Amino acid sequence: MTGALAAAGLLALLAGACADNDVTTPDAHERARSDDPVSLGLVEVTITGIGTGNASASALSAPSLAELGALHAARAAAAPGGLALQSLAPVANIDDSGDGTIQLDPLATGSFTDGERGSGGVRYLYATFRVRNAQANGTPYDTPRHNLTFLAVDTDGTIGETAISSMQHFEGSPAESTLAPEFLPTGGVARNAASGEIEPNGADVLQVLTEAEAADVLAAAPTGVTTVFPYGFVTRCVANCIGGRTLQESPAADQFDGVVTFAFKVPLQTDPADDPFTVSVVVLAVDDSEMRITESLEEQGTTSVAVGADALGPAASVTLLGNSTTLVPGHGIRRICRVRTAGTDPSAPLAALVDAGASCTEGAVSLPDNVIVVDDDAAAGGDGRTWATAFNTLQDALTCARDENGGGEACEGVDEIWVAAGTYYPDEGDGQTNNDLDARFELIEGVSLYGGFAGVEYAREQRDWTANPTVLDGDIDQSGDINGNATHVIYGAMDAGKITRATVVDGFTIRSGTDFGLGGGAFYCVATGAGSTCSPTLRNVVASGNTGASGGAFYLGAFSGGDVSPLLRDVTFTDNGALFRGGALFVTASAATASPVVIRTTFTGDSAQGDGGAVSVLRDIGGTIEIDFVDVIFRENRTDGSGGAVDVSGVSSSPTTLRFVDTEFWNNEAADNGGAIMVGGATEVTLTGVTVAGNEAQGGFAIDISGTDDANLTNTIVWGNSQFDESLPPIYLGSGSGSAQNVLIQHGCPTGLTCTNLIDANPQFADLDAGDLRLAGSSPAVDAGDTDLLPTDIFDLDGDGDIAEPLPLDLAGRPRAVDWAGDDGAAAVDLGAYERQ
Repeated sequence: MTGALAAAGLLALLAGACADNDVTTPDAHERARSDDPVSLGLVEVTITGIGTGNASASALSAPSLAELGALHAARAAAAPGGLALQSLAPVANIDDSGDGTIQLDPLATGSFTDGERGSGGVRYLYATFRVRNAQANGTPYDTPRHNLTFLAVDTDGTIGETAISSMQHFEGSPAESTLAPEFLPTGGVARNAASGEIEPNGADVLQVLTEAEAADVLAAAPTGVTTVFPYGFVTRCVANCIGGRTLQESPAADQFDGVVTFAFKVPLQTDPADDPFTVSVVVLAVDDSEMRITESLEEQGTTSVAVGADALGPAASVTLLGNSTTLVPGHGIRRICRVRTAGTDPSAPLAALVDAGASCTEGAVSLPDNVIVVDDDAAAGGDGRTWATAFNTLQDALTCARDENGGGEACEGVDEIWVAAGTYYPDEGDGQTNNDLDARFELIEGVSLYGGFAGVEYAREQRDWTANPTVLDGDIDQSGDINGNATHVIYGAMDAGKITRATVVDGFTIRSGTDFGLGGGAFYCVATGAGSTCSPTLRNVVASGNTGASGGAFYLGAFSGGDVSPLLRDVTFTDNGALFRGGALFVTASAATASPVVIRTTFTGDSAQGDGGAVSVLRDIGGTIEIDFVDVIFRENRTDGSGGAVDVSGVSSSPTTLRFVDTEFWNNEAADNGGAIMVGGATEVTLTGVTVAGNEAQGGFAIDISGTDDANLTNTIVWGNSQFDESLPPIYLGSGSGSAQNVLIQHGCPTGLTCTNLIDANPQFADLDAGDLRLAGSSPAVDAGDTDLLPTDIFDLDGDGDIAEPLPLDLAGRPRAVDWAGDDGAAAVDLGAYERQ
């Protein structure tokens, strides 16, 4: 039974018929299922002193329930005042000799609480025994024990369809039977001495089976066992190990090679007197021919099970519970969605350790059906449906998703392409021409690209795009000479077609694209004609070393009724360059609409020989452009023209709106006007919570707003910039007008602005020269803003789903309003992009 606990393998230990140490012979298997008596290792584990500092454990083992009951009665008679500590045992030799017991000896017992009584608090309890491959009387077995596991069972004598055979209070009276189903198995846990948190204490304690595997064991269980629960505890090898978890045959006297821990948690009762002081659990010992390790609930979100699986070796498979997304490279993985811990009906348990419901898919873990994968290390000819058979070029995956997504086709239903770490060139793949400058990765509506995979993941959440750099490279001839670069790396030109925000590009570095004809070396995004759209979502993207005529990295153009409104989130533009406009980003619209949104994005080291060192906006006749910049950093961008960071120009008849929120401009430089921002024509510019400092305009001002533009500044700092006349305010308005409310502006209120609550004093940046624009404690900008002027969090920066709340975070991702100056405890916002914490 591949990937499952075959009855033969499970029952080899109990039936005493391990012919080859891995599976029973057919004859032995039949004996295990016959009416003849079979020596099965029943064990009753008892933990007493729960909740005290003097807990102890004992165990009884016998081949039948009747003998186990007799031992229990004898023990009680011998120790009427309490439970005696004894070694335990359960199993059989290769010749069927032995009584089915195995020798256990207590090592450590303990309990501790987590949480508060009456508020979800629980008590953890555990008993650890060392295990010897011998009968209870010490007679060694001459057969190795493979993956010895103790499975919880319900018997005629346990309480209410559970594995609990008895519970007692401190004074010896029986505990309420309704408490029995509330005992839940756990992994090995301990309390962190420093943090007080409950943490895994080594893997390989809890073991979980499928219901089918538990049923196989039940079919051969002794009379009186009514159910085998699909959970138990596995014996780990600590000495003289063979193959990870095999206990050697014929051990020497006092040679205990294994250790097993029985671990549970139980709710704290409202009245401490109702807490169980003593509990006994009945388990059945089995061999498992397959080596598997279960990730307990306590281990989820940690590396514990991965470490444990690696220690067992590559043959070990991993069982995950519920919807756990833990990644365990190098091991087969299966998922169990529900683990019954009480009740004899598997379809209707009385209690469960986990029950993930319909959202969980049980069985071997594999890639989702909507995903194909790419790995440049894979062999050619793959189908992309597993990492082992991945496409080895991104173009092949795109071709499959584009051309073969119909019914019955190879990529039917695919809407995600996952790409493993590596470098991918657009001229590689079937049908591509080597060194073709027009080769490009063309977007497909509704098909998203995700980079950052190690090549073993089965859930997108498991990837790490920082640790696994995935590069889309336009240097197709791999010469380092830009004349041999592809004109565009990613291409989204639409003519009456659509690319919407449902199409995602996430987790890539895009580099070395070069288009001196238009621009957009990294990404060319154009919509031409009514109904056409190029508006994908780009996240976790680095655009580096791209060049173009306008828009060294990204060219966004809307024409003749088209719409270009991509969402750029967590994007880094660095060291891109343009011959004319927009070192990193160029946006234009002609008789069309462009409304990109730029969030948590950095422009650094970009340059243009014309205008707009980082961003250039060009208005054409009939075009409407609206851009939001939220949590954006412009640093060290350069232009030989105007607008060291941002430039807006073009026909005055086309309305343009720029909104900057929680944005920083530092050390940008323009040879002409606008060291940070240059705006011409009819443009509305809004700055909220912005810091403009350390920028240089050799021929003008830090912010140059000419023409009939409107400017509105709130909670903003403009200070320490270099310009042609250092005695003037750093903001210039031509024939436009505007307002400045709760602002700090060097040299006072600029001409053309109506200023309210203006401060003209050094903001005391932490280190202006080094670019640390946080505020010192004595800064006059601290608590000087108007909290009521904070914009709403329409882009949900904090990810809480509330887009109606005031902006909650500053540019550094810290609370946006913190009270410092007052003693009333009311939060007040600081001026600038950074809130003093």
